Amino acid sequence: MRFSLAGLCFLLHGTSFAQVEVPRSESPNGDFVVMMETDKDQPGYELDSAPKMWIEHRKQKKRLVDFSFGADPSSDTQPLRTHTKVLWNTAGDAVAIQFQERHYSHLSVYRLKGDLSDPESFLACPLPVDGEIIQKLVPRFKEFRSRWFQHPDAWIDDHTLL
Repeated sequence: MRFSLAGLCFLLHGTSFAQVEVPRSESPNGDFVVMMETDKDQPGYELDSAPKMWIEHRKQKKRLVDFSFGADPSSDTQPLRTHTKVLWNTAGDAVAIQFQERHYSHLSVYRLKGDLSDPESFLACPLPVDGEIIQKLVPRFKEFRSRWFQHPDAWIDDHTLL
C-alpha cells in the first residue's frame, strides 16, 4: 500500500490537535513548560471552549498535571496563549499561572511533587476565595464577584508568592 506524503500529512493532521507552547512559560532551569492542546488560531479549536492545558517535563515529554484554561475563553478574539502569564519560582518547583479575560483574571498555583531530578507530578495549591474574604469584611453583600485582577507579581522566596 502506497501513501503520498501529502496524504500522510493529511491523515496525521486530521487525527491530532496542534500542541501550542504558552509563550515565556519555560521554567528557570528549562525542565518544564506550560502547553495547551489548541488555541483560537489553530486547527481543531472549538468555538468558546476552554482548551486543555498541562505542565510538561521537557526531557521525558511527560504531562505532570492537566487543567483547563482558567478564564472565559470568549472574552475577546485574541489567542488564549496571549492571555496566559506564567511565573516560576527561582527553584523551578512552583508556578503561578494567570489567566486573563477582559474584566477579570484568575490565578492558579502548582507545586512540584517529587524533586527536579525525578518529577512525579504538580499539585494544585488552593487559594482563598475573594468573595468569602469580602463577605467577612462587608457582611451585607449577598453575592460578590470581584472586578479584581489576580496578578502574580513575584515569588518572594521559593514558597511565598506576592
